[in-house]
Amino acid sequence: MVLQYFRRLFSHSDTQKQAYKLYGRAVTWARRPVFYSHAAVEDSLDGRFDMILVHIYLLVNRLGQEVETEELQRSIQEVLITDMDRTLREMGVGDMGVGKQVKNMGAAWLGRSKAYDAALASVDDSLLSETIARNIYRFEVGETASLAEAPPYATIFAGYMRACQKGLAAVDIEALSDLGDDWALEYWPENTN
Repeated sequence: MVLQYFRRLFSHSDTQKQAYKLYGRAVTWARRPVFYSHAAVEDSLDGRFDMILVHIYLLVNRLGQEVETEELQRSIQEVLITDMDRTLREMGVGDMGVGKQVKNMGAAWLGRSKAYDAALASVDDSLLSETIARNIYRFEVGETASLAEAPPYATIFAGYMRACQKGLAAVDIEALSDLGDDWALEYWPENTN
């Protein structure tokens, strides 16, 4: 009886296993050098974090189109937070600072998710380009700066996100974790490589 309790306590459910696979897939896509070498994404902790969030968002957004995927969506987000906690600790952030940093990262995830939801729901690509300019390139479109002044890759990246969203919609939910390491690059415009 006690042995069964510990097995349940320390074993991952099928949902958790799937969440780890999908999270790993998104991280692999986010690490593709093209984003840093050709798309001018800052090759830093923040830049890489933003790329992970974009790709996690695309997967969670796809899962949101299906019924009964809430547990898997939540599990992916939990894996994200767990990985960020682990990463910060490996980088040497002290125990006292990890909680605050993870809280900020969680807030960034929620904020970007809402912003990407609104931008992708709009038929106006300029909203998505502005959202990307703000979140990935730290460029604020407003009274003093127009989208035309934003980094040119904001618009290209907007097209990439829309294409990935459309591509993921065509993939059966059970096949998401089987997508290849370079699957997302199929949607990156060739003329920018």
